[in-house]
Amino acid sequence: MRVLALDTATDRATAAVVDGSTVVERGHEARGAAARDVLALVDAALAGAGLRLHDLDGVAVGVGPGSFTGLRIGIATAEALADGAGLPVAGVSTLQALLHHAPDGAVAVLDARRREVFAEGPGVTAAAYDPAELAARLAADTTVVGDGAERYRATFAEAGLIVPAEPAVHAVRADAHARLARFDGTRPVPLYLREPDATPSAVAR
Repeated sequence: MRVLALDTATDRATAAVVDGSTVVERGHEARGAAARDVLALVDAALAGAGLRLHDLDGVAVGVGPGSFTGLRIGIATAEALADGAGLPVAGVSTLQALLHHAPDGAVAVLDARRREVFAEGPGVTAAAYDPAELAARLAADTTVVGDGAERYRATFAEAGLIVPAEPAVHAVRADAHARLARFDGTRPVPLYLREPDATPSAVAR
């Protein structure tokens, strides 16, 4: 199955074309602006695979948790591409995608801003956590991966957790979305684990 996958939940936008065991992936990191480059990444991944959108069998997209703006851009882009090409579209948890390439027993930790992280893993329900409180509830020698693990490396290391030194293990990779996607007709919905940083002002009457 040939799948285009993309994720814009974090500061690293990524797009990949997966055709069996062949993976062509392109990524770009730009704090607060990575999602704007996702169409260029999609074009680059398709070109690298020598395919066009109509050659694919489906589109998978990360639904977060993550940047509210990034999620909206990514999901809207995926749905527009899928609708235009008559392809099915599926949403995949960004935390689950991160765990796909992580060591067994690892916990995925994404930077949630506001001195919080989004986390999920064995014994850890997907939610927003204070980094120190998350560290305290995990067993020593638990591996934590993701940009949140990197940002709060000192906090986790002090608690006896393992934060791998290799940058690649902390990056969200879109090929995982293609492997995890279930094209069952369900439309992708953003996975919001807390209220947005800003809310619309009340309309004066």
